[in-house]
Amino acid sequence: MRRRTLLTALAAGSLSLAGCLAASPGTSRPDDSTTTTSTTTGSTTDVVTEQPPPQSLGESFETHDGRSVTVHDAWVQRSVVRVGTHTDVATISDRQFVVADVSVVRESRTTDGGRSRRLDRQFRVSLDGTDYPRDEHVRWVADRDRDPAGYLLGFPVPVEQFEHVAVAWQDGDAPRLRWPLDADVRERIARAPAFEVRGFEVPDAVEREEAFEATLTVANVGDRDGGFLAELGSTDISDTPELSVEIPAGETVTHREHVDPHVLEGSSELTLVLDWGSDRLERTVAVSHSLSVSLLVMF
Repeated sequence: MRRRTLLTALAAGSLSLAGCLAASPGTSRPDDSTTTTSTTTGSTTDVVTEQPPPQSLGESFETHDGRSVTVHDAWVQRSVVRVGTHTDVATISDRQFVVADVSVVRESRTTDGGRSRRLDRQFRVSLDGTDYPRDEHVRWVADRDRDPAGYLLGFPVPVEQFEHVAVAWQDGDAPRLRWPLDADVRERIARAPAFEVRGFEVPDAVEREEAFEATLTVANVGDRDGGFLAELGSTDISDTPELSVEIPAGETVTHREHVDPHVLEGSSELTLVLDWGSDRLERTVAVSHSLSVSLLVMF
C-alpha cells in the first residue's frame, strides 16, 4: 500500500469535531483549491490553501496528527443491511447506496479517547460538488467469501447522472481528501435495478426441527443488473438471515433458500417473513408434533 504524508499548517491544539462536515444532502462544497481574501491597511492579500491531489482506491493519507486514512474500495448497491440494535435491510425508493470500505487508523498505540472510532462520520460521497453524508454502518453481504479491509459505510445518493464522483474525508480545518470513483461506479449510480417479488412459496407443513426450502421468484424491472437483498427467516427471532440474489435487468429469477426452523416450544406453526426493505411478505407453515423434542429459541 502506498502512503503519502499530508503536511498541513495548522495551529497547535486539538481539532474540533463540531461543525466539521455538517453539510447535508444538497450542500455544495468549494473547489479543491480555495482562496481566502483578507484586507490589511489598504492592501489585499490572497491566501491560497492547497488541497492534496486525488488518491487512488487503496491508497492512504497520513494526517498531521498521525492517522492513516484509507478508502479501500467503493461500489453501488440498491439496498444495504443496517447494523444497529437489530440488523435490517434498508431500501429507499429514489436512492441507491454508495458503499465504501474505509478505515481511519492511528499509528501509535496511545489512546485518544476513542476519537479515531468517531472519525468515520467525516466521510462523505461527493457528486459534482455536492456532499452526501453516510446513513449507517452496513454489513458485508454481497461477497461472503472475504471480509472488508476496514469497515463499511453506506451513503444514500440520487439515481442521476454525475460527472465527478468521489469519496471525501475532512476533519475540521484539515485539507479535504478525495478518492475519485471510476466510470463504472458513475454509470451504476445513474441507473438503478428495480425488483418485484412475483412469488414466495413455502411447504404447507413440516416436522419440528426439519429443515426445508422456501422458493421466491423475483423480477428485475429496472435499468441495470443488480442484487436483490432481503431477510428470510422466522418471525420468532430478532435478526433473520439475509440472502442476496443477482438478477439481470429484464429477467425473472426463481431462487430456493434453505431454511432452518426456529419453532417456539409448544407452538404448532411457524411464520416466515421475506423482508426486502421496501415491503415484506409472510407465510405460515404448520409444524408437526410427531417428534418429542422441541426446539427452544434462546433470546
